[in-house]
Amino acid sequence: MAHSKRGTILITVLWVVTILVVIVLGMVYEARKDVDRTILMRDRSKAYWLARAGVERAKYDVAVSKLSANEEDQSKSFYRYEMTEGFVECSIESDSAKMPLNTGNRDLWKQAFKVFQLEESAIDELCDAIIDWRDPDDETQLNGAERDYYQSLNPPYEPRNGPFMSVEELLLVRGITEEMFYGNPTKGTPGLKDIVGLSNANQPRLDINSANEAVLMAFLEITKEEAQAIIQARQEHLFQNVQEAGSLVSIEAADKLNQFFMAYQGNQISIRSTGYVYNSPARYTVEDVVRYVGGGQLFVTVSHKDFSLDHAAPLETEEDE
Repeated sequence: MAHSKRGTILITVLWVVTILVVIVLGMVYEARKDVDRTILMRDRSKAYWLARAGVERAKYDVAVSKLSANEEDQSKSFYRYEMTEGFVECSIESDSAKMPLNTGNRDLWKQAFKVFQLEESAIDELCDAIIDWRDPDDETQLNGAERDYYQSLNPPYEPRNGPFMSVEELLLVRGITEEMFYGNPTKGTPGLKDIVGLSNANQPRLDINSANEAVLMAFLEITKEEAQAIIQARQEHLFQNVQEAGSLVSIEAADKLNQFFMAYQGNQISIRSTGYVYNSPARYTVEDVVRYVGGGQLFVTVSHKDFSLDHAAPLETEEDE
């Protein structure tokens, strides 16, 4: 009987010890996760200030390129800065990098729609629909759509009958599909959201020095690899004229290069800066649109965007692997 009691007590003690061990291990695990999260938040804060520092450094380098006659100081479309806590990557884009959303140039719209490999008649319908969306009257273009069409939808809505207010508004125009707007990565097709921007509607051509991959593919009818070759070439030295970029593409693409592009970087630019912390998954991206005004001020800020949520790296620990 005594042996039985002692056995019961021993088993009870072992269970108590096991439960205590589990509780302690759980507390240790949670404490470690809390420490990891705190470190990550600290590093994200560092990455933010690295990104902000990158914007200011890029503004300085752009200003130097405008004021200096030295060839070594010429502006680039990409900068990388090594700093004490990490490094920063900055991309520079002019206000002429994308096709103007409110352009009246039908040739630009037709070329933009060619990237979707549509029939000529389908492209004409889309162009007419865009004209009808923007013009102030209710007179329908040959292949367009006016108020009667949009009111027949479920739910019905009114056409703008004025300039587009946002790129996303294109999704309301008859014939514009989500695949056309967002692109199709499987097919390697870019989307209108990457091709069209809210730039000056009167700009005659696009800037070869800051046009993105999607714009280059659409307006030059080239492959992703050819577009990347152009982007790589201008990162170290901006093109002085479009002919310099022409050597990187076919003769057919070179003709379109002269038709749709120019070598230009205006006084208003977009600086997208991403800060990375050494030995950390943390990163932070900001984007400033600035206008060069010269004088003692040099730049004025037009707008600021914060992309921290889009660039928040997930926390990974050994237990997650």
